[in-house]
Formats: sequence, C-alpha cells, structure tokens
Amino acid sequence: MDIKRLDHLRQAVEAGSISAAALRLGLSQPALTKSIRILEQELGVPLLERRARGVVPTAYGVALLRRAAPVTVLLSDALREIAALRGGPPAEAAIGAGPTWLREKLPDAIAATIAADPTARIRLQAGYDDALLRALRSGALDAVLAELPAVEEASDLALLQLAEDDFVVGCRRGHPLVRSVVQAETLLGFPWVLPPSPSRARARLGALFAARGLAPPDPALETESTDMLLRVIAGSDALCFQVRSALDAPDAAGLTTLRVPSLAATRRTGIMVRRGSWLPPLTRQLLTRLAAACGVAIPDGYGADAES
Repeated sequence: MDIKRLDHLRQAVEAGSISAAALRLGLSQPALTKSIRILEQELGVPLLERRARGVVPTAYGVALLRRAAPVTVLLSDALREIAALRGGPPAEAAIGAGPTWLREKLPDAIAATIAADPTARIRLQAGYDDALLRALRSGALDAVLAELPAVEEASDLALLQLAEDDFVVGCRRGHPLVRSVVQAETLLGFPWVLPPSPSRARARLGALFAARGLAPPDPALETESTDMLLRVIAGSDALCFQVRSALDAPDAAGLTTLRVPSLAATRRTGIMVRRGSWLPPLTRQLLTRLAAACGVAIPDGYGADAES
C-alpha cells in the first residue's frame, strides 16, 4: 500500500471534495481520483461515497484513516528527520497558537528566531485548542501553544506548562455592573461576546453556569478575533469571558473586570507536542526561546521521550 495514496484519501475527506483536495495537493482532479481508486482496488472495498456536493468516507474509509493516521504521522516524522540528518534543506517550523500566545511572547520568540537565522521558515496557524490539537495529532503541526488539557485526555501528547492565568468577566469601565459583587444570573441580562464553540474557554463558562442551574449565555457575537472582541466590549455593555492578561494588555485600555466570585476559574497553558515525535531543530529553537521568556527550560528529549 502506497502511503501517499493514504494521504490523498485523507485530503479528500478533509476537503469534502475531490476538486478541493486536488487543488490543495497540486494534482489534477483525474490524477487524484485515479490514486484513490487504485487504493480502493487494492483493498477491495469502496472508501469514498460520491455525492452531488462532494465526497464523504464510507465505513471502510473511516476505519482505514483511523488506523492509518498514527502510521502516516510517524513515517512523516522519520522522513523529515532523515532529510535533516542528510543535510537537506532546513525543515520549516509548523506551530499552532491560541489567541493569548499570538499577542504575548510568541511574536518576540519568532522575531528572535528569524533574526538569528534569516533562512528560517515558520508556518503559524492561529486558532482555538480543539482545532489546533486535531492538526497536531494529524502531523500538520509540530507543536501547539494553548491551554493544556487534563493529563488523562492527552496520553498521546507531551505537555509542558509555561504559564497560568485566571479567567475573568470583562467589560467597559463605565458598565452598570462595575463597583459591585455580581451574581452569575445577573450577567444573563447583558449581551456576551465569546469565542466559537467548541473551545475550552466556552466549555468552562458553560460548566460554571450549569453548576448553578443556569443556561449558559447565548452570545450576541462569536469571534476568533481577540481584537474584535475587545473593540465590541469597549463600545457596548456586552461582557466577555477572558484571561486576565488579555484585559491587562495595552490595547485593552478602557476595559475592566467584574467581581463575579461564582465564575472564578484558572487555566494552565503551555506547549504540546506528539509524544515520541521528532521536532525539527528550528521548531525546538523557537520553543526554547519562548519557554525561556516564561522562565521555563525545555527538558532534553522533550517530545521524543518526555514523560510529562
């Protein structure tokens, strides 16, 4: 079985259509169709169901991709490591980062990495934890900087905590609820601006309301942009559920926090890599700079044989 054909199948499933996947892969549509049909002939089962608006995997396709995913990721790591040992072109760093890291410390670490090596090539994917972790596990990213999941949810990942932050309810300084201790139910009388669902911050807020027998806020605006969130909060009576550091940043001038003891929460954030993975030297250099800025040292062999 050709590993490349497995990737062709995966790309078609992720894109939802042969034409979109062919464009992503730089192949013609007939070439991609032929590749997947050869794989189907080898296995003797249909892997894709063709529909009017694209393709979806059959039960056979789902089973194959689920079982083959770890193999293809490990093989990709091996090929990249061999290329590096042979002195081939420098491997790029592929990093995923949540909103807080995009605004703090990571830009400086990237700038220092590029200054040290102008040939450096860094690919940065912004987003929220669930999407970033899917990309990490699929091999599309070398490392992710985001909220750390519980250890029992991430046995396949090596976690390294870099920081801890408190969640707070944010608002404009002239908001009617400022200056008083606020109950959770009172907050439901105001509009909210929240990150999209699913995200850990959104799930945590919902759990805090549910613990008090309350339905979670129905956001007036969902956005992945922290800048947009802060601007909308500053110009309205809307509320947000953000980490304190985001509301202490210079571009959050004019914003403050409410005293809502019932919604107190803390999160741990840091680096996540696939356990047993090979990290390109450029990725390791970038992560080392970032960790040092947080006062943390990356352990020797982190990822390859890390236990925490």
